[in-house]
Amino acid sequence: MKPESPSPNDLYRRCRTVLLKCNEFDNDTTLRTIFITKELDPLRDRLPEATNRSRRVDAVLDYLLTMRLSDGHPALLPFLQVLNERYYRGDALRDELETLRIALGDLPPDSAIYSIAKRRRFWMELGRLKLALLILALLVISAVFSLFCIWSVTWLTREDRRVYDVQIEGQDRNIIVAHNQQGSPIWQVKVDSRVIEVVVDDIDQDGKQEVIAATQEPGARPGWLLVFDATGKLMAEHNTWKKVIYAGGASDQFNVTDFLVTDLTGDGNKEIVAVSQDVYWYASRLVAVRFQGEKFREMSEYWNPGLLNTVDAADINGDGIQEIVCTGENNDLQAVYPIRGNMPVVFALEGSKIAGQAPPWFGDAPEGTELWYAYAPPPSIHIAEVGFVDADEDGVIEFHITLAGNCSWYLDLKGNIVKRGIGTGCTDDVELIFVTQGQGD
Repeated sequence: MKPESPSPNDLYRRCRTVLLKCNEFDNDTTLRTIFITKELDPLRDRLPEATNRSRRVDAVLDYLLTMRLSDGHPALLPFLQVLNERYYRGDALRDELETLRIALGDLPPDSAIYSIAKRRRFWMELGRLKLALLILALLVISAVFSLFCIWSVTWLTREDRRVYDVQIEGQDRNIIVAHNQQGSPIWQVKVDSRVIEVVVDDIDQDGKQEVIAATQEPGARPGWLLVFDATGKLMAEHNTWKKVIYAGGASDQFNVTDFLVTDLTGDGNKEIVAVSQDVYWYASRLVAVRFQGEKFREMSEYWNPGLLNTVDAADINGDGIQEIVCTGENNDLQAVYPIRGNMPVVFALEGSKIAGQAPPWFGDAPEGTELWYAYAPPPSIHIAEVGFVDADEDGVIEFHITLAGNCSWYLDLKGNIVKRGIGTGCTDDVELIFVTQGQGD
């Protein structure tokens, strides 16, 4: 006897329950990466957005159930197929996605489940329309009230000189322009090299915002960290160059490639964590500096025999200490491993234990204090993306490393693999090989 088919309402609820388990619904950007096939690509730009996973699942499920492909089937079917392929064979979630796809594929075109989705979309759009009308009414009331008040408070109006936003301008990207809350420029300064990034933060925690910038080539002074006060006055500057620890070629200038501002150790003091590299040769260093009393002081450093490109930070284990993760290259691993060429690398350090040098330790410094250090041999040509997510939804954050073809690794503090993600285009020969591992507390 053939088992009774689930009702449209039950099938709809099953769809929602299974999709809520998928990490791809964590944010709108990640979700759009699934819409890369010929069938799904036309839908990507019209994909509804939401502020959390639950609402995102509701909106996208209704959207894909009501959108029909040229063959008359709902767009949800190829979406489930692509989503299914991102998980390992044997993964229970993969099996649930496949079961849903088969069940939906057996439904007639006039199934009631599509009516459910259409009704939900109708009420959702109606709710948005009501909200928009309410907001418009409030804006009109606010505008009328503002016009009424302007004439009586004009004499109190003063230009806001507080820095709310900073932009990099100029053909050579060497002009820093600060804007107030109204978007008006309040000051600008020109520096001697290209500015790669600008951050507004109360870095010395004196209750006043500072503007922090970093430089690289072209220009006379690459590799510097600069701090300006709220008026654009240069408070202090710090050269990230240091005599390299490796034998061979070296110049007397560095390029800053990335930096961030964070409280590394949870002691209430903020640090600038920057990665910089020799302008001609391959040596690079990660350096943590503190700015207090209008002076810079280097706190710690870590050397790498190859270029460093990015630096990110998050408190992985909730102990109040930031974990640092960097991407770049290693030129020296080929001397001790059966590989050829400069290898893309990714590694993590605990914010309170930044010291030493990266493998294979050919420089004049102790072995590094990294939590783990890994390289990606061909066919990977770079580390595509680094992030921090709760992969298994247990309340613990993991490192998320993405290589070629959307091949992903979710790592714990010690570099143990918690989960693998296999995206469309990922092949079995994409690897992440650990040189050091398991050194976290």
